[in-house]
Amino acid sequence: MRTRLLLLLVLVGAACHKPAAEPNGAAPANGAAAASAAAKLDRSHAGQPAPATMFLDADGDETNLPVFEGKPVLVNFWATWCAPCKKELPTLDRLAAQQGDKLQVVTIAEDQADKAAAYLAAARFAKLEGWADPKLGMTDSLKINDLPTTILFDAKSREVWRYRGDRDWTSPESKALIAEALR
Repeated sequence: MRTRLLLLLVLVGAACHKPAAEPNGAAPANGAAAASAAAKLDRSHAGQPAPATMFLDADGDETNLPVFEGKPVLVNFWATWCAPCKKELPTLDRLAAQQGDKLQVVTIAEDQADKAAAYLAAARFAKLEGWADPKLGMTDSLKINDLPTTILFDAKSREVWRYRGDRDWTSPESKALIAEALR
């Protein structure tokens, strides 16, 4: 019993999965399957336009991704209850500082805006703002089931790739991926 509990805790910490029904209406796959597929680069949506679905900006006003057209945008979906999400936020903050005006980093919390803003303020991030999607419209329109998920959009608001799972966004491998939209 103790071993099962430990295994369950490890799997839960590997990725934060948003349950979704299977196409036939059955219950979602078990946590082990979700964890094994948690960290992966996906280019199957490349070229698709950013949805115009509304979410909240740092001031609590509605906005959407097409307003960023003209500059590449790295959009990270996270939640205050998701340990892998919180683990990668410092690297996203450093990336935003390093990229300056070349890349917009948008971290959209799947929480109430005040809860996300409070977490970011307490963490004292220099560049990350309190964007939020409390109604989950963005995750639904982009068919995101796992947190964290990060999507790179080019300057024409077209998806380049998406990455499921946490990552060091300042690593050389990450910089090479991001450079795909900066060319």
